[in-house]
Amino acid sequence: MKFTKHQKEIIQHIFSGDIYDITSYLKYFDLGKTIKFEKSKIINMFNTDNVPKKYYFPSGLQQNYANMITEEDYLIKFKNHEISPSNYTVKILKLSFNSGIKQESWNESNYTLNFYEGVYVANSFTDILEFLILWQYLISEMLILEVPHDFSAEVLGLFYKKEIPSQIENLSINERIKNINFKTFSYDDKYYLEDNLYTLSYEHCNMCKDYMSKRIYPSTKLGVFINKNFTTYEERTQNKALFVAWLAIFVSIFLTFIPYLQQEDTSYIESITKDINDIKSSINLSSQNTDLINKLDQIIDKLDTLIDYYDKYEDISTSPNTDNTSKNSK
Repeated sequence: MKFTKHQKEIIQHIFSGDIYDITSYLKYFDLGKTIKFEKSKIINMFNTDNVPKKYYFPSGLQQNYANMITEEDYLIKFKNHEISPSNYTVKILKLSFNSGIKQESWNESNYTLNFYEGVYVANSFTDILEFLILWQYLISEMLILEVPHDFSAEVLGLFYKKEIPSQIENLSINERIKNINFKTFSYDDKYYLEDNLYTLSYEHCNMCKDYMSKRIYPSTKLGVFINKNFTTYEERTQNKALFVAWLAIFVSIFLTFIPYLQQEDTSYIESITKDINDIKSSINLSSQNTDLINKLDQIIDKLDTLIDYYDKYEDISTSPNTDNTSKNSK
């Protein structure tokens, strides 16, 4: 497998212990950011908003939009003696923090994530996927150990994504009043968060659920893997076999053109033979490399044949008979 420069960096920092799970990976390479809302700012926006804060409901009736009277309407009706205060219940609108303080459920457990205190969110889900693909490769090659780890709300925070902001500027007061939660008689803070709305992506969580409560530890083989230019033993064996195959093709082609060559110096070919012998001695003589050794021996035999050919050619070209034959031909 060929690795990018970034992937090699990740592997090196896994081996050093700097990266051991999704969160540590994102934080080490600065691939996320802490989202923190200003609670005092939201409260001030609610207090100065022109949405009415005081409402009146007929006693004994369900509190809903149809039965509600704003403070302004109530005072007008009261002055006109149309209503009696004893027949109405006063309710004060309060601000809720449903969007800034999240209550999430995951794996049958409940977690609270408070954006007013700060939640660390990944910049891109693609970054997480890239890391997990590499994680899976290292596991498959037995280069890292995967162990269970305590799950926390911080991990869920990584999978929040930004929502499309709600537009409340163009809504009338009556339309905005309809957004009141009449069960809790509260107004959601999401209407003041502008473009800072975030929603947990359960789709992304499910895609990564096998990794969210685990961490990884490097094996000793990972250090060897890094020192061997990020290649496994099997890949190095394949590369050697590929080298031998190309070398065999080269020698075969070279031998084809021997009759057309007038070179008498065999030192170059002898140097090739020596290089191949060096390669042969450097290869681990295990049963897995028997085919490689045999191929190298075949190539050495071909080169020896080539050297013998040049030696015979040299003897013939320098013999007296050769000179007489040349004279007779003249």
